[in-house]
Formats: sequence, C-alpha cells, structure tokens
Amino acid sequence: MLEKNSENAFTEKEFLPFQMGYLPERFEEKVSIVTKETPRNRLKGLQMMKELMKNDKTFDDTEFDDDFLRLFLRCEEYSIKASFGRLKNIMNLKRDHQYMFTNQLYENIEITFTKNIVTFLPYRCQDGCVVAHINLDNWVPEEFPVIEVKRMAVILLLQSLRDPMTQVNGFKAIINAKSNPIRHLRHCTPQNLYLLYHGCQ
Repeated sequence: MLEKNSENAFTEKEFLPFQMGYLPERFEEKVSIVTKETPRNRLKGLQMMKELMKNDKTFDDTEFDDDFLRLFLRCEEYSIKASFGRLKNIMNLKRDHQYMFTNQLYENIEITFTKNIVTFLPYRCQDGCVVAHINLDNWVPEEFPVIEVKRMAVILLLQSLRDPMTQVNGFKAIINAKSNPIRHLRHCTPQNLYLLYHGCQ
C-alpha cells in the first residue's frame, strides 16, 4: 500500500486519479495535438454531426448530448465522415445485439469489481491513460455468464469514455491469464471474436 508521506509516494502532478471529469491545464495542449481539436472545428464538428443524424433514419427519435458526440469527433481527429461512421457503428451494434444494452443489473456489474475480474486502477499513468486490470483467472463462466461479461464491457467502456481525460489519453490494459485459460477457450467462438472486433470499431 502506498503512503502519501512515504519517500516513494507519487505527487499529484505526476499521477492523476481515475475519476477526473475535466482536463487539467497541462493536458489542454495535448487535445489539439492528439485530436486536432480547435475552438472552430469543435463547434462546426458538432453541428455537422447533428445535421447528419437528422438525415439518417438510424437516428430517428435518438438524441445525444454534445459531450457524447465529442467523444467520436476526438477519436477520429475531427474527421466528420469517420466520426459519424463510428457513431453509426455503435447504433448498429445496439440494433444487432440489443441484449448487451438492456437488462443490466447493478449486482452483476458489482461482481466484476468485488471478484476482481475487471478493475480500474485508482490512478492514471503519467501520460493520463486509464489502466484496466483484467484478471481472467477470477472469471468463472459458470458463475458469471458470457452474456453478463458483454453487458459489463459496454457499461464500463462507454462510461469511462465519457471522461475527457480518457477521450484524449485512452486506455491501457493489464491482462492476467496465467493459470487456467482452458476453461475460457470454448467461449472464443467466431461469433464472439467477430463481436469483439465489431465492438472495437
């Protein structure tokens, strides 16, 4: 356990907490470098995305707040075509796999943390990245079915990406699968692998 007063303790300037909700001043410059964001294209990008949504039946009766749309713009360096394509991909994923976006239970999400299946480290890397620790050894498919893993992944990833710090700096993952991967291999079906690929696009 790290102590704040220990000689090896990190300073707030070096390591930032997982939950931020804003961009510290020293990361403001990184936004324009990494995402090509400027005050002008920030406004124009949102306007164009909303206009495209109005003219696409995929988005009938659907509204997103600006922060959510900005996530896609930043991801694609404010390329409207690519950003809109990613947004449509999420909508198509939801349409084709609706079960992943419905019937989520708090108790099931809590299991991922209490059993240390997936946890986010409390502090970010020095470059601002969120660090996820995925411990496959703690995942027992018979107790926590694959369908719940899929629902959990949607919630954890989309919620984490609402944070502007994560939008700009991204994720890193530590995957621990050292002892018993065989029980998980039967879940590596072509369908699940394709879903993993599709969900990352």
